[in-house]
Amino acid sequence: MRRLLVVLSVACTLVAAVGVTQAGTAPLPNLLICATNTTSYDLDVRSKLVATGLYSAVDLLDCGSTTPSLVQLQAYTSVIAYSDNDFADANALGDNLADYVDGGGHVVIAVFAFNPVLLDLGIGGRLASGGYLPFSQGGQSQNGPHTLVADLPGSSLLAGVSSFNGGSFSYRNPGATLTSGATLVAHWDDGVPLIAFKGGVVGLNFYPPSSDARPGFWDATTDGARLMTNAAGGGSSTPSTTSAKPRGGYCAVAGNTHPYTHIPFRPGTFINLTEGQEGLDSYYKGAVPANYLQGLGITCDTPAGYVKTDMKVGYFGAGDPGIYTYYKKAA
Repeated sequence: MRRLLVVLSVACTLVAAVGVTQAGTAPLPNLLICATNTTSYDLDVRSKLVATGLYSAVDLLDCGSTTPSLVQLQAYTSVIAYSDNDFADANALGDNLADYVDGGGHVVIAVFAFNPVLLDLGIGGRLASGGYLPFSQGGQSQNGPHTLVADLPGSSLLAGVSSFNGGSFSYRNPGATLTSGATLVAHWDDGVPLIAFKGGVVGLNFYPPSSDARPGFWDATTDGARLMTNAAGGGSSTPSTTSAKPRGGYCAVAGNTHPYTHIPFRPGTFINLTEGQEGLDSYYKGAVPANYLQGLGITCDTPAGYVKTDMKVGYFGAGDPGIYTYYKKAA
């Protein structure tokens, strides 16, 4: 029987999206794994992404029994979706993910979500029919081992990746071809596309669980976890950026764009930048510091019931000097 491992609510995920996980650290992106086999397979994926330390939260949702709403998706910096059973509603999920991307969200799609819906397991809705996917959908195969060959070795999607072996199964969609406007980053050693991006969607043509979950899956001694982390923006809204400078929460303004998908950010989108990046990086030029809402934390939202003050605060609110405009609860 399918089961929901993590029950999501907007209230509980808001803190993960905009808050600070521990004293002295800047906000990190948070990630939702939308999967359908929430047993040891998907727990393996979650544990590897948690182990990177590059996310404030990594939540696992059983999308085989529930479909996250747009509001739930918007509580996350990135969403990775893949399948091993049918999605609860492949078309509704695809519609919601497309709306999420339209609003500046970042989506990673992996095997077997590249199956057509009619062949089971696949993603549907506008994400599939509206030209969002970097790969065409088609049937699956298992024949390996196969390995990664870089097409764009300087891409941030390959940062820190020295090797990737799909294992004896090497699950992928062999008929996958690049869709119009997509950019190929890497292919399998037999020519099948492996990694590509288009707009706010990255395609990973491999099955995310590793050989630690089952022998024959991608070899856990190679860099599959780093591929997923890069694709899902772990540690930074600019995955290729590494810096010792302090990081902080900012709000995108008109003209800001994602550095490797090049899709414009919706003004007001929460982004995590290094100190001074908003003045030097053309992708984020003019981004403004986020707000601090009493009782909620750092966010780009200004909901009803809060009053703007002249106070500038840091990660810990009143009494902590910093760059964030403080909003207090209305009396």
